[in-house]
Parts: sequence; C-alpha cells; structure tokens
Amino acid sequence: MSPKTALVVLPLLLLPAAYAVAQADRPSCAILKSLDLKPLLGADHDAPVPFGKDSCRAESNSPGRLIILAVEEGNAAEIKQSLATTKKMMAQHRAKEVTIAPEASLGPDAFSVREKAGSRGIEVYALKGPRFVNIQGSWPNSKPLDDASARQLVTLLKAALDKLP
Repeated sequence: MSPKTALVVLPLLLLPAAYAVAQADRPSCAILKSLDLKPLLGADHDAPVPFGKDSCRAESNSPGRLIILAVEEGNAAEIKQSLATTKKMMAQHRAKEVTIAPEASLGPDAFSVREKAGSRGIEVYALKGPRFVNIQGSWPNSKPLDDASARQLVTLLKAALDKLP
C-alpha cells in the first residue's frame, strides 16, 4: 500500500473504533454496566450497549425483557423544567392508559409511569442536580410486570442516581 493510500485508508478503518469508544463513554452505559441487572433480566442477559443519543440498553436473552437507562445533562433549571413538562405531557396524553405516581424515595420531582392494563412497561424519572435520569423496563414478550418488578426498577434507578457524581 502506498503512503498516500495509507493516509486515506487508515483513518477510515479507525473511525468505527473511535465512534464505538465515544459511545461507550456515555454515563448511561458506564452506570448500567455497573448495576446488577440479573434480578430483572436473568443471568444470561446481554451486556449493555449504547442506544439512541444519551441512553444505554440491556436485554435478556429470553423471554424478551429490556431495560433502558438514559442520563441527560444540562442546566439544572432547564432539566427540572424538562422533567415537569414530561410529567405534564404524560398526564395529558396518556392518562387513560397509564398511572403516574410520585416516587418520593427518588426525590421530590421523581415519578413513575406504569401501563394500567396488563402492564408490560414502566418508566421511572428522577433528577440529580443538573441531570435528568430515566429508566425504562419493558417486558413485551413475557408475563406482565408485577409490583415487585416495578419496585426493583425504582431500586435500580436509586442505585444509578447514587453512582452519579
């Protein structure tokens, strides 16, 4: 390979690796990798991987359980307003299909959103300083989520909040 070709080809070969390293450095992936997901996903769950812009996901190999953790950082006042807007939108547009409940153990602004009929999904939202943290559990291909699983997700989010600086 000529030196000119190497100058063009080498950066193209390294680009995907650099992108993967940048993706892996996101706070949501570092935190999700440090949490014990076995009680919810089973011992055979896949390793957490980047998902979307600020999230990381892990899923079971069977029978189809998924956990997504998102950490969004910004101005503390804007992040708090964003959380309040999310809660308001959920209440306005999904009130017939979900129950929105405060999650006092996670802070005064924290809340959960749980599907009413045959719950196969739960979302839990909380703040920590200038960070908006959200965990979602989805069980689309298994029995509906029970109260114990919902509590485990709240506990998992508490552990995630504790890991944030």
